[in-house]
Amino acid sequence: MVDVVIVGGTHPNTLSMVRAMGMQGINVDVILFEKKEKDSYVLVSKYIEHSCVVQNAEEAVEILKKEYPDAITIVCSDDVAALLDEKTAYYMDKQRQVEIAYEVGMSVPLSKLICIDKNDNDFDSYPCIVKPLESIHGGKRVDVCKNFLELKNALCGYGKGDKVLVQQFIKRDYEIVIDGVALTNGDVVIPGYVRKHRDVKGGTAYATTYPISMLPQSLVRQVKLMVKTIGYEGMFGMEFIVCNDEYYFIEMNLRNDATTYALAVAGVNIPYIYRLFKLGKDYTVETKREVRKINAMMEIRDITFALNGKVSLWQWLKDLRGCECRYYYNKYDKAPYRKARNQYIKSQFEKLLKRMK
Repeated sequence: MVDVVIVGGTHPNTLSMVRAMGMQGINVDVILFEKKEKDSYVLVSKYIEHSCVVQNAEEAVEILKKEYPDAITIVCSDDVAALLDEKTAYYMDKQRQVEIAYEVGMSVPLSKLICIDKNDNDFDSYPCIVKPLESIHGGKRVDVCKNFLELKNALCGYGKGDKVLVQQFIKRDYEIVIDGVALTNGDVVIPGYVRKHRDVKGGTAYATTYPISMLPQSLVRQVKLMVKTIGYEGMFGMEFIVCNDEYYFIEMNLRNDATTYALAVAGVNIPYIYRLFKLGKDYTVETKREVRKINAMMEIRDITFALNGKVSLWQWLKDLRGCECRYYYNKYDKAPYRKARNQYIKSQFEKLLKRMK
């Protein structure tokens, strides 16, 4: 009997959660956002028992409540996470997150909430970044502004009534994502983190995993305290910019973060820990394992760096060969990779034809 249902779109995040369970010998059901079922590379994974395609978050939640009232749900979508729990929706507000991060002792960039239909559009520190207040209303969009004029132009890209967060721009040495799971018994399990090397529109494309012992334990304690202060239960990913050995809080994803799959390949399977706990089984056997240092890549997304000349093809191939974790290719579950690869090649060919016209 299937006891896990995964909700998300045709995205490496959703596929990686299917495989995180599959690598433990567990098949899952999937509720997928997709306009055309035949186009989804996620649905051809051999670890899926049953699937259902929906058009929006409301449909997904309705099916969850009707068909899976007692199932363990892994959410890969902000929209669904917000609809399932009012508290989660409340704390998706990035300004609230920044305020709590400051309260628990984290370093945070200077921030300001701006409502588009008001005239209070100035900011005290430039350069700055502009992003939607909530990911469910604007996604991962981020604009970098060097002065007031650029800030004004960036704000013009939003609609009347929209709310955005303007933050001091911190020149990053690098970024990290701390992954974990908060359990209702009060335990917050944080086995490791990933250090980003490359990202596409804010999403990690190439990174290295490390055991959590490599981070300052004061930061780890602050992360746990923030999760407990919110009262959150479930998987999460917390993002930080590192500058001169200072860790600046950026945001917290109140759902599964795609990078948890890299940790699973590296030795600690957070989704599996969550399942064991929800079933009332001993999950501490898994928490005693340690994350290994490995490289991970969303290869079909990351290849754009080679195609755009930002990384040499030779270097990119070297990086790819050095990755123990690949989000698309999996030797035990090859069909999703083949389908995603063929779709990508087709899309690039179509773009080339358009340029030639």
